Amino acid sequence: MYTEVNARATTGTHLHKLAADGILGKSSQLIRQVSASSNWGALSTEEFLAGVEKAGLSFSAGNNPGVLMVMPADPERKPGAFLYATISEAGAQDDVSRALDASFRSLGLAGTESAMF
Repeated sequence: MYTEVNARATTGTHLHKLAADGILGKSSQLIRQVSASSNWGALSTEEFLAGVEKAGLSFSAGNNPGVLMVMPADPERKPGAFLYATISEAGAQDDVSRALDASFRSLGLAGTESAMF
């Protein structure tokens, strides 16, 4: 897990360099920043990470696809008000988000299937 405040290409280039060089290396994998589904409710960081683990998507260099948090979840924020990143081959990013949605539903942390798909 890594966190960043104001992670924009214009002000967070060190983060993008870390992602490109340190996480992906010379790979065909892509990193995509995603807004959490409002269907997931107001998750805590621990709940989010439990859902990621249950889905088998905890990031490691050998795990493709994977998920990284880019800002901590906060149950005081409205649902969907945090970001995460998917690391996967091109075209598989929506599959990662669907797997997370199913994981959160199975844990009772989400409503019916998300309208984002």
